[in-house]
Amino acid sequence: MGHVNLQFGHQDAMWMLIPKDGIEKASTSKVVGAQFTSCGVELLRIADIEPLPDFTNKLITHFSQLGFQMVKSD
Repeated sequence: MGHVNLQFGHQDAMWMLIPKDGIEKASTSKVVGAQFTSCGVELLRIADIEPLPDFTNKLITHFSQLGFQMVKSD
């Protein structure tokens, strides 16, 4: 059976969730995040994104516990 990779934007970069090797089936999870209004989407294009490395590290740890690697995609 093939693996599905999930790509998403986080802190002005693209990331991927990849099932870890040796995991027969990654646990089911639900990711809840902010949903912007149309005005918020427009502002996102011109607003500066502040790096939050602690938050990113917490996300990496969270997804690792669920059976995924969170890696930056180029």
